[in-house]
Amino acid sequence: SKELTFSSGAPIGDLQCVDITILNDTDVECDDVFNVTLTTTDSSVDIVEGYGVATVTIERDAADVVTIGLAQSAYHTPEIDGPVEVCAEVFGQEGSLECNVTAMLFTADGSATAGDDYVAVSQALTFASGSSIGSLQCVNISIINDTLAELSDDFSVNLATSDPLVVVSTDRATVSIAMDSVDIPLQVFFVNDSPIIDGNQVTVYVETNKKALLVTCSLSPSPLSQQDCRFSLSLPPLSLCLSL
Repeated sequence: SKELTFSSGAPIGDLQCVDITILNDTDVECDDVFNVTLTTTDSSVDIVEGYGVATVTIERDAADVVTIGLAQSAYHTPEIDGPVEVCAEVFGQEGSLECNVTAMLFTADGSATAGDDYVAVSQALTFASGSSIGSLQCVNISIINDTLAELSDDFSVNLATSDPLVVVSTDRATVSIAMDSVDIPLQVFFVNDSPIIDGNQVTVYVETNKKALLVTCSLSPSPLSQQDCRFSLSLPPLSLCLSL
């Protein structure tokens, strides 16, 4: 609070100024606002309408960075177990947020395909003002439990933000969908009848009801002629025999 005096004879446009000190602390803060008000008790002085109050905004700076991230970098679930809960977390030493922090959580295909193996997600997460360090925002991602025999698949969950003062420490997690005991046996549609032989390593091309893959086995002792090469695709087990 300070009294300002414009002296007699002061020209139009004369200024009277006040310095207001801004405290530079180490707290993680949002933009703050306060008002400066000009009043007078002199009945002969009018304050121009709209100029009696000024708003001062203290903007965040580099010391006010907030760190968030995915709580885990890897998740594992059998197909039959249903949704996977993936969480984002506020990181730090102590205290709480003074403003809302928003980020986007979204999935991306790996060997698992959205619509076939899981339900895609794209969702905004908001850590509200007052949220403490360690607070979580979680999303359930549905796993599609079909009747096909499937090999283990995976997809990724990603976390991103457009706020330049929010750092994402762990921005990607992998979700692995494991085969389970209720999967029906793999059906083999085609086995390449021209195996690739390299020393005692034999590789054949196999097509199943889920996907195509190359499988390799080792034969011992040599020679390779008139031996069986048995490939084991487990959970559930499936063996292929190739006579050479």
